[in-house]
Amino acid sequence: MDNKFIKVSLLSVSFTLLLMGCAGNLTFIPRGAGDVIQGSYSDGMGQTTIKMSLPSGEMFQGKLIWIPPRSVMSSGIATIGSTPIMATGMSSGNTGMYMGTVVGDRGTKMKIQLLCNAWTGKCIGVGVTSDGTEYDIQR
Repeated sequence: MDNKFIKVSLLSVSFTLLLMGCAGNLTFIPRGAGDVIQGSYSDGMGQTTIKMSLPSGEMFQGKLIWIPPRSVMSSGIATIGSTPIMATGMSSGNTGMYMGTVVGDRGTKMKIQLLCNAWTGKCIGVGVTSDGTEYDIQR
């Protein structure tokens, strides 16, 4: 097997394991007036499920998809002793993103984008409801 394939496979498995089985709380902070809202999330394979309730009592639930960090392959010439050789490496960023829209039980929609550190699972982002209300979100 190619060593490069093994490294890419291990990196992919690491990200998958990091994102599976995690659950916790989300904090929705209104940009205008209003109370801070607590929600919850539960991560699955390539997605997270969001649940939260607005002060009006409208319950939101939906799934956001995971967009993983981008990997970059690079090649160059390295010299060992006096012998030039071709060297190839791969680097991976640590910033991924959850994106999607959750729908309330009264028909209100909230578009959510969360920028996440793939190593720690910590995320920050924004949510905007169909009526234009904006929330800063922390996970």
